Amino acid sequence: MKCLCSSRMLVFLFPESVLMRFFSFAVLSVILQLTIAGAAPVCAQEALLPATPKRSTIWGERIDLALLQAARNPALQSVLYGTVPSAAAAPADWKYEFAATDFTPVAVRDVPERLAGNLSDPVKRDTALRFGRDILAGVESSLEFRRNNLAYAMALSITACLRLTELREFSVDEEARVLRIVNDALASSPAFRESTSAERTLAYDAFIVTAGMISRMGDDAIADHDRELASNARILAQETLASFGRRK
Repeated sequence: MKCLCSSRMLVFLFPESVLMRFFSFAVLSVILQLTIAGAAPVCAQEALLPATPKRSTIWGERIDLALLQAARNPALQSVLYGTVPSAAAAPADWKYEFAATDFTPVAVRDVPERLAGNLSDPVKRDTALRFGRDILAGVESSLEFRRNNLAYAMALSITACLRLTELREFSVDEEARVLRIVNDALASSPAFRESTSAERTLAYDAFIVTAGMISRMGDDAIADHDRELASNARILAQETLASFGRRK
């Protein structure tokens, strides 16, 4: 089994030093639309997204339902709050192999374009587009990452979020258990098994790009002592975890 491409590695995937503060509220809105689960918190509704009574994600209702079904797994629900079962508490044999959450990528791979398209400034738009593409290319080129596997992308996004919301760092063994938990939870979902490759492709790309954005925003906020950027990063991380079924 490959190990998870650690969320800590994401900050090194973009070769230039780019301050994430130029990603305005408008761009944060686009990122949130990749993963938002219902209305944003009251403090963020006006600035980021209009309140909406239902989930609004680019990958569609079937993957949304799969995420909700997966979140019924008690082990995954614990992970979403930053708690990973110890090696002794983990199952001796996991239910599914990772092949169960593999897919063949199809459809237009345009998540970076959706992100950049909301910027009117051509320089910022080009930088955002390049950043999104570099995140995808960097993660997928890692020998530690299983390409075209939704469990790997989801686990990467979860660990990147928890690094911000819970100040949680994961050991290699813990990351391996998170991967197994996510894989079993997803593969057990009837909606996931019914989902199309196009839906899985969109979700996979969105999970990876969002994880990269969260990691860069969080690290730049710390380096620059930028409270506003830190707050935006936390909002994005919290909403991403909510989209995965974390109960607020």
